[in-house]
Amino acid sequence: MNRLPSTSLRCAALLAAAAFCLAVPALRAQAPESPYRITRYEIEAELTPDIHQLRARARLDLVAQQPLASLTLFLNKNLKVEKVSDAAGAALSFEQLPGAESFRIDLRQPLAEGQAATLAVDYVGAFDPALRPERGPLLARISTEGSFLLPPSRWFPQSSNPWDHFAMTLNVTLPAGEVALATGRAEPPATTGGKTRYIFRAAETVLAGTLVAGRYEKFAPASGAPVTFYLRTVPASYADTNAQSIADIIAFFSDKFAPLENPALAVIESAEDTWEAYSAPGLLLLPARQWASAIPPRLLARHLAYLWWAVRVAPATARDAWLAHGLARYSEALYIEHAAGPEALHQSLEDLTIAALVDESAAPIANADQLAPFSPGFNSIVRDKGAMVVQMLRVVLGDAAFLRLLAAYSQRFAGRRTTLDDFQRLAEEVAGPPLDWFFAQWIRSTGIPQFEIEWVIYRTREGFRVDGIIKHELE
Repeated sequence: MNRLPSTSLRCAALLAAAAFCLAVPALRAQAPESPYRITRYEIEAELTPDIHQLRARARLDLVAQQPLASLTLFLNKNLKVEKVSDAAGAALSFEQLPGAESFRIDLRQPLAEGQAATLAVDYVGAFDPALRPERGPLLARISTEGSFLLPPSRWFPQSSNPWDHFAMTLNVTLPAGEVALATGRAEPPATTGGKTRYIFRAAETVLAGTLVAGRYEKFAPASGAPVTFYLRTVPASYADTNAQSIADIIAFFSDKFAPLENPALAVIESAEDTWEAYSAPGLLLLPARQWASAIPPRLLARHLAYLWWAVRVAPATARDAWLAHGLARYSEALYIEHAAGPEALHQSLEDLTIAALVDESAAPIANADQLAPFSPGFNSIVRDKGAMVVQMLRVVLGDAAFLRLLAAYSQRFAGRRTTLDDFQRLAEEVAGPPLDWFFAQWIRSTGIPQFEIEWVIYRTREGFRVDGIIKHELE
C-alpha cells in the first residue's frame, strides 16, 4: 500500500476525520486602535510579600492618536487607584467602578491628535495567591514564597493593546534578602533600613513590564553559555544539565531566524503552577514542576521561540496574536525536526492537529481579540491551529522559501510591531503568487475544511495497492 506522499496529506486526513464543515462568516468589524499610545513608563513599586501588597506610582508619557477629552486606562481589578495627576502635579478627576478592570480619567485640557501628555497614577492592592481567578491562570502573585507580576495581569496602568511596546524605568523596593529580576539593564541594588531597592532601565521600546522577586540563588553554568539560573528549591545541578540544551535551541533559532540583539537570558524558577512557562525580554520563567535534570526540549523550544516572535518582532494588536503564538508553537516543531528527525516532526504535527480541534469553531484566528488569552479556546485556535496553519504555509511555499520567509520576517521587522497583513505581503513577496486564498481560508475563517478522498484498490502479485486523491472543496 502506498503511503501518503507528504506530511500535509497526513494532517489533511486527520482534519477530514473531524467532520467539521467549512464556515466563512463575515469577520466582525475590527476594533479601532487605542485612541492613545503610551511611549514611556517610570514606575516606583514596593512589594510587601507577607501581606501580598503592591503599592506603586506609575508615571506615563502618552501621545493622542485622535482628539481626547478623557481616556481610559486598564488596571487589574485587585488594584485601587488613589490619585491621578498631570505633569504639573495637579490632581485630575477619575472614575473607577468596583470590580472594574479599567478606570476613566478626565483631562484638564483636551488633547489634539499627535499631542503628548504625562500622567501619574498612584495605586495600591494585593495579589494573594490563595485568591485564584475564576478562570485562567494566575498572572500575578506577591508572596514570601516568591512573587511575579506579568504584564497580562495589568499590574500597571495600560492601554487596551496587550502588545504595546514602550520604554520603562522600573524602581522596585523589596524586603532585604529578596532578589528582583525584570526586563532592562539592572543597576547595582542598594540596601537601607531593611529594604533593598532595584532599578531596571529598558531604554528602547520593548515588551517590558515583567517583574519577578524572591529569595533566589544565582547560578552560572560551567559551560559558559549566556544563561544565568535563579533557583529557590530546584537542585543547583539542574542548571548545568539544562544550560547546554537551552544554548543549543537558541543557536538553532539564531541560525534560522537571525541572532538576538542581546542573547543573555535569565532562567528563573517560578512558584506558580497554573501556567506552563512564560517568556519576556531576557527572561524565561519555568514553574518548579517543569524542572528536571533534563527539561523536555519541546517545552524549552516552545517558549524560547517567543524571544523571536513576541520580543524581537511583536504583533501589532491582539488580533495579530497568531504571529507570536502560532509561529512560536511551530518553531518548537522545527527544532524537534532538527534534533530528532522527520518522524518526530510528524508526531508533533499530529499532536497539534488534535489540540487544534478542541475548540476550533469559536472564532477565526484573525479574531484572536475575541478570545481570553491563555484560555483553552485561545490555545486551541490561535496557538495550536495557528501552528498547523504555519505547517500548511510551509507546504504551499516549499521548505526553502518558507525558511527564507521566517528569516526575512525576523530581520525586516526587528524592533517593530507587525500585522497579519504585513506578514501576508511578505509571504507573497517571497512566494511570488498571491496568497489571498490561503489567508482567507486558514486565518480569516472558522471551521475545518472538508476533504473528499477518492481511491481505487488494485490486486497485485504482492497483495493490494491503493491509489487515491485527496481533493479540497475550494479552489
